[in-house]
Amino acid sequence: MKCEEVTSLHANMPDDGNSYWFPMRVSYGRGIVVAESLHARGVKHFVPSRETVAPNNGKGQDSAVVKEVPIISNLVFVYGTRTEVRELKNGGEPLSYMRFMTYGSREDGVSNPTYFENLSLRRIIVVPKKEMEQFIKVVELGKEHITLIPYEEMFRHYGKRVRFVDGPFKGMEAVVRRIGKKNKNKKIHFDIDGLIVAEADYIPRKMYELID
Repeated sequence: MKCEEVTSLHANMPDDGNSYWFPMRVSYGRGIVVAESLHARGVKHFVPSRETVAPNNGKGQDSAVVKEVPIISNLVFVYGTRTEVRELKNGGEPLSYMRFMTYGSREDGVSNPTYFENLSLRRIIVVPKKEMEQFIKVVELGKEHITLIPYEEMFRHYGKRVRFVDGPFKGMEAVVRRIGKKNKNKKIHFDIDGLIVAEADYIPRKMYELID
């Protein structure tokens, strides 16, 4: 399997030297502080964010500024080799607040998916490059029209894969799911499998086609 298609790495295996997108859990909601530190170091990363208007302290009651704030305060995506990312998070605050996201696989002898005792039996989650690039583009294009949802809230809702043939998402693939009361609401979802779902506002049916 090509490294661009890999979705996890064995925690007890040597670094293969390839760069991946690692979703990193950040303690104490310090995603913005971590992102600023990564930016200062020139590390490729992504924090789903949106613009918000906040008071401009010390500039009067009617003064305000537009700020970028993370949509999910404890999640940062970092691009690099496993060794590079480990060195970053072991290099002191604030990057020490980052943690690899892992899961236990039954294939590796872990019967309980939430098992944390033996880290050597766990797998480190990575996001395939194509999937991550699409996710970044979707969030950047539709900041005011995208809602991020934990994947676990959606995985029971089966959907149909579609491809956009027009509009800002042309060429991208997504999933159409029916959710809500009696599954009456049709929603367009861009998934990062197992992690997060970007739900788009209403999109006309003519803009996408079903994938056989």
